Amino acid sequence: MNNSIYCCTVILGNLSTLETDKMKDNIIHFLKSFNYTDSEPEKVYEGDGNSSLYHYEIDIKYKHHSKIHVQRFADSLIAFCLFHRMAFYEHYLD
Repeated sequence: MNNSIYCCTVILGNLSTLETDKMKDNIIHFLKSFNYTDSEPEKVYEGDGNSSLYHYEIDIKYKHHSKIHVQRFADSLIAFCLFHRMAFYEHYLD
């Protein structure tokens, strides 16, 4: 049986480190609600690395045997990211 696949990158962060960490927690809980635990947000420092400003990036590759399940995940993730003002880049949906 073929798996349907959805790949994207979500970038989350704000000027406030408190809000950035809260965004990270929110995306982790959202992904857990779909039983997705394959990747964790990666902390990326701004500028030369000596700065205290940072954001998180998470590469998501969601696979499921049901195409409708993958489509629902993609639609829910898009709505979640738009609501929380997270940057969102789709790579692949099959």
